[in-house]
Amino acid sequence: MADLQAALSEAIELNRSISQFLKFSAYLNCNDLSGLDIDFSDGEQLLLLDELRHITDKLADVQEYIPYLTRPIMKVSRLRKGTAGKYRTAKWHYYDCRSSIKALETDEYHNIP
Repeated sequence: MADLQAALSEAIELNRSISQFLKFSAYLNCNDLSGLDIDFSDGEQLLLLDELRHITDKLADVQEYIPYLTRPIMKVSRLRKGTAGKYRTAKWHYYDCRSSIKALETDEYHNIP
């Protein structure tokens, strides 16, 4: 079975390649890939351009998300819903609609305490 940290290291390495590809494709300046030299009378090139546009959009999403995985966890706490409908931690810190949190929820697939 693969190691989780090794998988993260591979993702970080992959992110470097994605960055190079996006720079090469001129996606950073023209996210519609209009910066690429293309013969608009050639149907095959038009198809390729359209497919590459879909791919680069998804790779740009991945490129933004991978650095998120390397950010430190600021706080770990169990959230409980209070009587007023607001969520709070065990130390009575409340979160509302203006709060930015990332919650890990249990499900049937992952057996997480």
